Order: sequence, then structure tokens, then C-alpha cells
Amino acid sequence: MNTMSITPTTRRAPTTHRTWGPARSLAWAAVLGVACATASAQPGERQSPVFFDDSTAARETLATLDRLVASGNELEAVRALQRLLDDEPESLVSRDEVVFNTVRDRVHEILLDSPALLERYREIAEPAAASLLASGRHADAERARLLTPSGYEATLRVAQSALESARFGSARRTLAQLEAHPDRRRRTPGADAARLAHA
Repeated sequence: MNTMSITPTTRRAPTTHRTWGPARSLAWAAVLGVACATASAQPGERQSPVFFDDSTAARETLATLDRLVASGNELEAVRALQRLLDDEPESLVSRDEVVFNTVRDRVHEILLDSPALLERYREIAEPAAASLLASGRHADAERARLLTPSGYEATLRVAQSALESARFGSARRTLAQLEAHPDRRRRTPGADAARLAHA
């Protein structure tokens, strides 16, 4: 009678893969981020300097503005300001080398502080702003010709587009620019908000 020997075999447990939930993944990402930041700031390691994108041309233009206005050359003053808005709105300028503002913000401040210069600016800049608005270039009109009537309308449309895309923070920042706009006081209170709400 033949006998059969059976060699016992060891069954290997199935390999399992660990799945991390979103919370644990985010926690590890935070730990790695801190570790990388710490490693990049070791004592004795030379840090990269920070440079401001300040504009020499803008400083020089703004420095001559009072002279142009005082001499009655408001047209040239307005053209100079518009060139800054067109060419380098995001460059930085400072009056005290401590606080820096964008060229765009500084130009708007100058115009809003001078009713006569603002009126002249709106007269000259409005035709181009209206053309940009009519051609659908709302962001361009808002960026470079905000303080015109068409710039006001373009800004509302830029904000409306941001709302429709659920970019609520962007919409809020865009609309905040209209707080000091010369056309705002001519509008019916709440009219713009109602328009955007029903867009």
C-alpha cells in the first residue's frame, strides 16, 4: 500500500494597502511643509534679498506733476498720469521710502485729491474707456481707466464675472474700488448691488 506524504504549506497573509484619509494626508503635508521651511532657514545660511519693483520713471513723472499743473499744463499732466496707468500700474512708488503703493493707487489718489485735474482726466480718458467697454475689454477699462464713467461700468462687469465664477473675494476687492469713485454718488443707492444680485 503506497503512502502519500503531504508537506504542510504556510499560507501567506494577503498584502494589504493602507489608505490614508484626507485629514491624515493634510497633516503629513503640513509636517513636510514645516520641515522644508526649517531646512531652508538654517542658521548661517545666506538669505536671498527682497527687491521692490519700484519705478524710477514713475517717481520722475510724479515729481514733475505739480510743476505741470502749476503752469496750467493740465493736459500734459493728465497724459503723463495715463501713461503710468497704461505702462506700469503695478510698479511701486513711495513718498517716504517706508510705505510703498502701486503706481495705479498713487495716480488714483492724486486724481481724487484734485477735482480740477480729475475732471480734465475724465474728459480725456473717457473716449478710450468707452471704446474698451464697447469691445468687451472690461478688465482693461477697469485696470487703466477706472475713474471714468465707462470705467465704473467696466468694474461692475468685472465684479459680475467674478461672482458668476464663485470668486467672491475677487468680486469684493473689485467693488471696493468704487467706494471713492466720482460716479458712485450719482447712482441710486443700492442700484448696483441689486443689479449684481439679479445678474
